[in-house]
Amino acid sequence: MKQVISDIWQALVFVWNGAKKDPKRFAETPPDWWHSRAEKVPDQEDIAVRGGGFAVGFDGSLIYSVGETKAEAKGWKEAGTAESGITENDYGEMLAHVPKLTNVTLAKQIKPLWKQGKKYKEIAALVGCSEQYVKFYASAFSRAQKSEQTPTL
Repeated sequence: MKQVISDIWQALVFVWNGAKKDPKRFAETPPDWWHSRAEKVPDQEDIAVRGGGFAVGFDGSLIYSVGETKAEAKGWKEAGTAESGITENDYGEMLAHVPKLTNVTLAKQIKPLWKQGKKYKEIAALVGCSEQYVKFYASAFSRAQKSEQTPTL
């Protein structure tokens, strides 16, 4: 009888207090290593601004994005030429796609096959890329084609 009462009392204490918490997980104060890497946050006037665009990082001074990447700049030069077959609308839609499609060489290979009405799997086999990339480029080309056909007021 004494053991039963003791077990009931321990069960009540357990329900009232809850399970014992792991000291590593539920510590009241952070461990010592937590404070070892504290760095002083610089004042606003100490931050030097580099580049243009919008802030993308901090390494002692704010890092700003550049307007376009090297691949985008190279793509803009290639797009819109007669031999490329990629119009500026096509390239704009390629950049608007998520993820950005900046490979103009691949787009030049995909677009004529897409215009011929070939299937995505067949285009992927001919060009040597994945079927998913062919779908990405085809969707960008179709959006560009729709935007060219829409009259502007």
